This record gives sequence, structure tokens and C-alpha cells, in this order.
Amino acid sequence: MKRRCVKGNLIKQVGVIGMGRMGAPMALNLLKAGFKVTVHNRTREKCRTAADAGAAVAASPADVAARTDAVLLMLADDAAVKQVVFGKGGLRANGKAGLLVIDSSTVQPGLSQKLAAAFAEKKIMFLDAPVTGSRPQAEDGKLFFLVGGSRAAYERAIPLFEAMGRKHLRLGTNGAGACAKLCNNLAGFVNLAGFCEAMAIGKRYGLAPQQLFEVIRNSGGRSGMADVKGPKILRRDWNADFVLSLASKDMRLGIALAEKVAQRAPLAKAARKIYDGAATNHGSDDVCALYRWYLRERNAE
Repeated sequence: MKRRCVKGNLIKQVGVIGMGRMGAPMALNLLKAGFKVTVHNRTREKCRTAADAGAAVAASPADVAARTDAVLLMLADDAAVKQVVFGKGGLRANGKAGLLVIDSSTVQPGLSQKLAAAFAEKKIMFLDAPVTGSRPQAEDGKLFFLVGGSRAAYERAIPLFEAMGRKHLRLGTNGAGACAKLCNNLAGFVNLAGFCEAMAIGKRYGLAPQQLFEVIRNSGGRSGMADVKGPKILRRDWNADFVLSLASKDMRLGIALAEKVAQRAPLAKAARKIYDGAATNHGSDDVCALYRWYLRERNAE
């Protein structure tokens, strides 16, 4: 893959911290694009695939920062990000001036703003750049990066975004990307709950799920969530591209954001209860296992 040339400090060495369902394929796509990649994960075994493809493995976030020009974070939640940044051997204390840190985790906008301020004191650039898409899009290099931060940092990061994604958009200053991600997830997960509910109602009535899905995807009920998750439901494929427990977490973050900006969110609050309930039994399954929860509520699966 030919890299786009962008004015500014050229990034040659990239660190990726977080080798889960998303971080691992993102690291592989950076390697394919010609970057030198160093990876780190709390569970070292998860670094094996990237290491086999040519990535170096670092012992700590500090070690990653010492070896690289830019560091990408793809972590589970606010607490994990805080640990990597502010914990012992963290990026904030050990990162060098001129380092670029990109957080692609799904976190609260307030945390992104706090990170930006803390890094600025060390002359470290910071972007919040969460993504839309799940494991298949990460593997195919078709993620959509939602970016908050300075234009200079954004332009410097463009070659990385283009190595891992199909699209990138700067939405404003730090926190804007994190906010957009939570808003998108609220809309998507409320939509998915409605789709699973409708499919369950149709099944209980006696409609063939395949035929009902044909109706929905060719009518007003069609959505991106229905298009992607409908075929998985029909195959009874609960293998996780995006785990249900994380969807439950993201719903809580989105509602907290709504409360912070004094916006009512009755649909999100109702959907959150559904996701929390489903995550109790299906938390490690794909988010489309919400459909299983609807059916099992009446032992009708």
C-alpha cells in the first residue's frame, strides 16, 4: 500500500496498545502499510499474531513510547485508558515531546479533554479518534475514524488513518470524536434493540425469520444494524465481532453524556435496561445475541 504524504513530522514507527478484537487487526494493517510497529498488551499472549507478522513486542506502555513516533490506544474502557496513560510506566510520564497519542477507545469526552490537557503539558500531541465498525471492518481496513483534536495533530495522523480505515473526519477539538462515537452508538444500539424485538415478535407469530428479514431490509425498517446483524442472527452466529457487554457499557456512557449536557434520553434509558439484562447471560457473545435474550425471556428459542 502506498502511503499518502502529509506535511509535518513523518511517522515511521507506530505503537499499538491493546491487542483485542480491534487492536490486533489494526496493528496488522499498519504493518501491511509499511510502518514499523511495536505492540503491547497486558496479556502478552495476545501480541503473538502481530509479532508473527513482524511487530516488536514491548514490555510496557513506557517501552512503546520510547520506540515510536505515534501510539494508538484501543482499550476496553475509561479505566484501562487511565491506567495506560497515568499509571506506573505510563505514557504521560514517559512520552517524549513530539510524540503523537491517538486514543481509539470508546470513552467519555471529558476523559479525552483531560488527556489532551495532561499531554499538552509534556508537548505531546493527542487525538481522540474512536472508530465506527467492528472486527470485520478492522480486519479489512475499513474503519471510520471520528477525530477530535488540533488540525496539526489530525493532519499528522492521516497516513495512519488511511492505513487502517476507509474514512476519517475531524469533528472539532478534543472530546468531539468521543462525543460523536457515543452518539452513533446510542443510535445504533437503540436501532438494533428495535430490530431484534421486531424479529422476535414475528417469530412468535409464526413468520419465517428469513422472510421477515427480507421485508425489513427492503422497507422502512432497514438500517445499517439490520443489514449487518440480520444475517448473523439468521445463521445463529453469536461469535463476537462486538461483544454485548461492551454495548451495555457504551449505553451507560452515552446516557451519562446525555445527562451531562442536560438532554433527555428516554429511548436510550429504556434500551439500556434491555442491554444490561441481555449482558447478564450473553455478555461475551456478539451484540446481536440480544435476539437470543428476547426469545429466551419466554423460553421460545
